[in-house]
Amino acid sequence: METQNNKNIIPIAIVVAGAMLSAAIFYSPQDSSNKTAAVQNASVSALEEAVFPEAHVILPVVWGDLGAKLVSAGVIDVDRFKAIYEERRAFTDEYKNLLLGENNGQLEITEDNAGYLLNLFWALGLANSNPILDSGEMTDKRYGGAQNFASTGGWTMAMGNTMDHYSRHMFFALTPEQQALVDKV
Repeated sequence: METQNNKNIIPIAIVVAGAMLSAAIFYSPQDSSNKTAAVQNASVSALEEAVFPEAHVILPVVWGDLGAKLVSAGVIDVDRFKAIYEERRAFTDEYKNLLLGENNGQLEITEDNAGYLLNLFWALGLANSNPILDSGEMTDKRYGGAQNFASTGGWTMAMGNTMDHYSRHMFFALTPEQQALVDKV
């Protein structure tokens, strides 16, 4: 059981650290002084090193054909999703395989693919059926309902209404230990 929990900690830590890095970059107060810029760059570099200590991390999960399942279920509109990356001239063979392939082995997260993987994880987390989505705080009317959260309302890559996919697809089931960890986080 300890090994199972440790395996789940790494992906969660990477996603949390990535969110913190994004917030630090996009929401830092702007100051024209070189001293402030140097401090911010040093902080970002230290955070990057913590997230990507060896320039890449092999995640202890197998992606398999989850991308193809997300597309098949309509959670990802493949044409709109691909267009974003093709417009940037960044839709690589790796990205195509993760989105449409069937045998991807363990995921390797790098500085170059972290944003793409984050979008795939976003779609998966939004759509995979889970009790925390069905009866957790996101469904509390006090907070305006699940459709008003950034994690749901911000997902614009689905076929049809995003909420038609919210916790509606069973792509994988968690063990009781894994679900307890999700509830704890």
